[in-house]
Amino acid sequence: MLVATPGRLLDLVQNWDLDISDVKYLILDEGDKMLDMGFEKELEQITGSIKNARGMIFSATVPLYIQKIAVESFKNPVLLDLVGTEES
Repeated sequence: MLVATPGRLLDLVQNWDLDISDVKYLILDEGDKMLDMGFEKELEQITGSIKNARGMIFSATVPLYIQKIAVESFKNPVLLDLVGTEES
């Protein structure tokens, strides 16, 4: 199991030769922040480096583009909405 922020994980993979190819569970925190800063290719590099991982992205917000990436990058993604919507 690997739990990391995307930026730290990429640093470990690129600069410390961390091999993540056999990771079974990948949990990324603040993946939406990484995408907001324009690091979509880097996030794809992370998800593409893992063959059969069960992936999870945690975020306070889950915009549609995050949901799209989850559908494209992970098998059978599930959205857990712990906040819901406010009713007027």
